[in-house]
Amino acid sequence: MYKSVCFLSFVMTSSFSYAESAHQHGIALLDVVMSNQQFVIELHSPANNILGFEHQPKTEAQQQQLTDSLSLLEQAENLYIVPAQAECTLKQVQIENPFESGENKEHEEHEEHEEHEEHEEHEEHEEHEEHTDITVSYSYHCQQSQYLNGIDTKGLFKHFPNIEILQVQWVNEKKQSAKTLTQADTLIEFNQ
Repeated sequence: MYKSVCFLSFVMTSSFSYAESAHQHGIALLDVVMSNQQFVIELHSPANNILGFEHQPKTEAQQQQLTDSLSLLEQAENLYIVPAQAECTLKQVQIENPFESGENKEHEEHEEHEEHEEHEEHEEHEEHEEHTDITVSYSYHCQQSQYLNGIDTKGLFKHFPNIEILQVQWVNEKKQSAKTLTQADTLIEFNQ
């Protein structure tokens, strides 16, 4: 058990560092790790791919879009198809919401920017907006992990059409690989 936890921690930390450096609209990153009966999917995406914007929600419609999108991200069964034979149970979903406690964040940013010239303030605020990401981790326990031979991501593309390309990297205790997915090719196969 300890070996599996260390393996998962190492791989997820390594992949998070990789994903954190990438930020392109239309492109999302998906890390998949399998170890014994543990199965983790981690999605890294610019907020624009998920919400259609990358700033603190300013209107009721944007706030509703954020609420609806976060709710949908929690529903892994609507985004990913995992083989039923693997008997996987979703144990935890963790969402890193960059807009959590937004009022405090905006207030702190405003105070910090008051010390700069108005032009510099505008440029820094725009730069911050351009690099807002959402990360979601899904942790499963699979009773029959030998049947975990792939997953289909068509629900992710269906519900978040701003994702045009999904860069996938996956690893298990025997093999690792990578694949680029699109709306026309949504399947990750672990045995190829």
